[in-house]
Amino acid sequence: MPSTIRTIITLHLIAAGACGVRPEGRPAATVTRVDSAGVDLVTTSGIEFLPRWVLDTVPQLSIGGAEQRGPEAFVMVAGALELADGSIVVSDLAPAAVFLFDSRGRFLRQLIRSGAGPGELRYAGGPIRLGGDSLGIFDSPQGRLVVLGGDFRHLATIQLVPFRGDNGEYAVPVWVVSSRDAIGFRSRLDVPRSVGVQRRPMVVGRIPFDGARFDSITAGRGIEIYQTASGMGWGVPMGAGSVFGIGRTAVYGGDTDESAVGSWTLDGRMTRSIRWVAPPDPVTADDWRRAVAAESTSLESSPETRRAKPEFRRSLIARLQSLPPPKQARRFTFLVPTDDGGVWIQRRPRRWLEVSEYLVADSTGALVARVDVPTRIHPFQIGPDWVLARFLTEDDVQLVRRYRLLRD
Repeated sequence: MPSTIRTIITLHLIAAGACGVRPEGRPAATVTRVDSAGVDLVTTSGIEFLPRWVLDTVPQLSIGGAEQRGPEAFVMVAGALELADGSIVVSDLAPAAVFLFDSRGRFLRQLIRSGAGPGELRYAGGPIRLGGDSLGIFDSPQGRLVVLGGDFRHLATIQLVPFRGDNGEYAVPVWVVSSRDAIGFRSRLDVPRSVGVQRRPMVVGRIPFDGARFDSITAGRGIEIYQTASGMGWGVPMGAGSVFGIGRTAVYGGDTDESAVGSWTLDGRMTRSIRWVAPPDPVTADDWRRAVAAESTSLESSPETRRAKPEFRRSLIARLQSLPPPKQARRFTFLVPTDDGGVWIQRRPRRWLEVSEYLVADSTGALVARVDVPTRIHPFQIGPDWVLARFLTEDDVQLVRRYRLLRD
C-alpha cells in the first residue's frame, strides 16, 4: 500500500502561510511527514536555515575542582542526573563513587562507594530513573545494579544475568531501563573473525534481569573496525558505524552512512524515522591526515596496545595509515535523548574541531533548531532550558556543569 503524505509544515510560518520563506524574506526549513505502514517518516529540508539556539558557556553551577566542596576531582564522570527537586546525582566510573549535590551544586554526601558488598560497585555507570522515586546505578562489567530509594538509602543490589542462546548467540546487559529489564547488544560467539576492515552486525534488544530471553528492538551494522590476526580490533579513522541512544521510553539509533535516526519503543515497535537533507560533506586529504594522526595517538596511549610489543603497535598504525579514506564524512556521531521526548543529534564528523553542531528533534521527530556545543562539553541530560554535562578543562580535569539553553 503506497505511503501517503499527511502534512507539509514550514517551520515558524504556519500563520503567515508562506512556503519555505520567513516573513523577513529569508528561507526557512521545511518538514514533510509521510505515514508508511504506521511509521512516521519525518524529513526536514533546509537544515541550514534552522534557528540557532545558544548554549551559554558560562555555567549556572559547577561541580568538582579543588575550589569546590566534595570531591576535589573526578576520575571519569560516568553520568549525572538532575532530579525533580533540583538536586544532582553524579557517578564516577572507577573506583566507583556516587555523590549527591544540592540544586546549587554544593556537596551533600556520598551515596555509593567502591566495593563488592551490598550497595557497592566496582564500576559505576550513569544514574538511572527506575520509576517512582527510585534510582539505579548499573555496574556494566560486573552486571550489578544498585537500587536507591527516594531517601537515597540502599534498597537492593541485583545481579543481572546475560542472555545465552542455543546457537552461539549471547547478549550482555549494557543499560538498565526499568526495575526488571535492561538493554543489550546481541552477537554470536561462533562467528570467525577475518583480518582487515569489517563490520559485525548487531541487534539491540531487551533482556530481563534473569537473562531468560532476548526481545529484539532494532538492528545495526556495527562499527567499522580493522581486525588484526591476533584478534584485536581497532576503529577505522572516520569509519562508519551504528550509533544508539537509549532514553526512558525509547531507543534511538541509525547508521552514520545515512542522514536518518530511527525511534523504537522498548517493546520493539518502530514509531518514526527522523531524516534530514544536507549537502554532501566530502573527506579531504587534510581531514584524513588529522583523523589518522588522532587515531595513531590513541593507539599509542591505549592500555590494550601499550601491553603489546612496540613492533605490533607500529604495524597496526601502519595498517591504519594505508587504508583508503572514506569519500563522505559521517552524517552524525552521537545521540542524546531529551527529557521532553526528543533527541539531540550530534554532527561531529571531525573530532579535532573545537565545536560540534547538534540538530534538535522535538517529540514529533521534526528538526526545530541547531545548537553549537564546544567539544569539551559532553551532554548527559537535556532539560527544557538547560543542559547538564561533563566539562573537560584545558588541564584535563573533569567537572560537571549545568548550562543555560537559550532558545530562539
